[in-house]
Amino acid sequence: MLNPNEIKDHIRAVEQTRQITNAMYLLSTSRMKKTVKMIDYNIEFMVRLRATMKDIFLHTEAPAHHPFLEGHPEVKSSLFIVISGDKGLCGSYHSSLFSFTEQKLKKHASSNSKIAVIGIAGEEYFRQHGKEPDYIWRGVVQKPTLYQVRVITDTVLEEYRKSRLDKIYVIFTHYVNATVQEPTMIKLLPLTVENLKDAEIEYQYRGDILFDPSPEAVFERVVPQFIVATLFNAISQSSASEHAARMNAMQTATKNADEMLRGLQADYNARRQLMITNELSEIAAATETIAEKAI
Repeated sequence: MLNPNEIKDHIRAVEQTRQITNAMYLLSTSRMKKTVKMIDYNIEFMVRLRATMKDIFLHTEAPAHHPFLEGHPEVKSSLFIVISGDKGLCGSYHSSLFSFTEQKLKKHASSNSKIAVIGIAGEEYFRQHGKEPDYIWRGVVQKPTLYQVRVITDTVLEEYRKSRLDKIYVIFTHYVNATVQEPTMIKLLPLTVENLKDAEIEYQYRGDILFDPSPEAVFERVVPQFIVATLFNAISQSSASEHAARMNAMQTATKNADEMLRGLQADYNARRQLMITNELSEIAAATETIAEKAI
């Protein structure tokens, strides 16, 4: 049975832990809100890019034989870009992501498939399961920047242009809201015309459009930008999801600490009251004994 002093030490330890979890909750909340704003801005940019690409297909002789559209049928090597986090303490975020990843790899991967990992958690996961990632990028998810994403995109597109890859997939966690995050997979390359059917063109007009220097040249410049925006969106979604998961985990930990503190405080008060009662009883008994001896 713990004495009041030991319970008091336990209370101090729980209070210190609560301060840490509450600080992490506030920090994750702030970072999540900032990342969500980046997602909104990037989606607006992607809407413009998709509208431009649809313009090229509707009003020109579209570059139907572009490798970004056709792919490389003779190549049978796919690349799976898995976006995870760099840190833990985020509940079931990573376990859900890796469980989803294993399902998709079993369904779509082949013996020649390659794995690219963005995030230390994913890197450690694949190594623990005997799979050495072919590409590794660290320090991207916590604070995504367009420069970092362009570096990754340039590497991926170079491999694709050299016909070393036929398909590129991205596995990440889609941010729905602060309480719901869903693992998902999209195909980054090759692009399909059907993906642009829901794109809205800003201006409706008739006739042909002149693209300078040519529709093919504009398409060649726009598509890499679209790939960058798509990958940046996936990384930002994963970042917001990780912060949200950590926010929820730390909020739960803080609430559990509060409940533990209430229980410990009640236990401390009960033990303290019992000690005082025992001391009073001993004093009364001693007083009574002394009085009897005096008589």
